[in-house]
Amino acid sequence: MPFLRFSLAAVPLIVPLGFACSIVASASRVRAQTSAISAPAKISFTYLDDEAEAGGFDVTATIGNLPITMIIAEQENGDGYLLRMNTAGSEFGLRRKGVFRALATSRVKPYAASLIVQRRGQRLRVINDNRVMLEVEDATWSEGQIGFTGSLK
Repeated sequence: MPFLRFSLAAVPLIVPLGFACSIVASASRVRAQTSAISAPAKISFTYLDDEAEAGGFDVTATIGNLPITMIIAEQENGDGYLLRMNTAGSEFGLRRKGVFRALATSRVKPYAASLIVQRRGQRLRVINDNRVMLEVEDATWSEGQIGFTGSLK
């Protein structure tokens, strides 16, 4: 395991990388306390009973309040398409190994109205209040779970 080495008042300290270290110093002694650094919290989704299916699907909802997040075609490892909507706009992209990469963005504010996430072949559309907000072509995933956070009905 790699270590970070440093000295405080001529006292060498060795801390494993991936750990946080706080230093407690007094006139008579120096003590280092380490703790594991945790990864960012995983998003907790509410999942629908239906799943995304190869060939095409429509996920229909109504936005209550922003922000909202949807995961489309989520795989067992957490990868999938991620839709994020807030008062500044929307973005749709891929989440792989916990890293998000946007495929499309819009600075148009979504309305508290109907929301449809639609797939036809490789084309994915996000439709809000009968307006196509985002549209991408991607064939990375065609099936998987559908979940959301925020105020969707």
